[in-house]
Amino acid sequence: MTVPIRLGGLYWVPDSAVALPPQKPNRVMHPKRPFLVFSNDSVNTDDEWPLVLGFPVTTSHEFATRFCVNLPKGTCPLPKESWVQVPLLQPLAKEKLQTYVGPLAANTLEDIRLSLIQYTDNL
Repeated sequence: MTVPIRLGGLYWVPDSAVALPPQKPNRVMHPKRPFLVFSNDSVNTDDEWPLVLGFPVTTSHEFATRFCVNLPKGTCPLPKESWVQVPLLQPLAKEKLQTYVGPLAANTLEDIRLSLIQYTDNL
């Protein structure tokens, strides 16, 4: 990959590379989907570490939960309105990252952090 892997970067990945529970028998597999890298840059740039941590992104409102963060059409630039699937935080092999889409704005990353905290907070 010619573009460095960075926190907050959106990348196209093979749809089959991400876990999207619950797996539905009628799930339509797409050739690719956006994936948001959320691991820190010291991990992302470490050639000895093969994984990033991040979130799959969906364009299906049906799969958006109260913890998902909305990305309006044109964000980054995405061709459709999308949602960062915060409950589906997962590792992904760096080699699965394909084309760089672009960076998310700092305020959007903060919204994702807050949503992750709300999702994982057990108070």
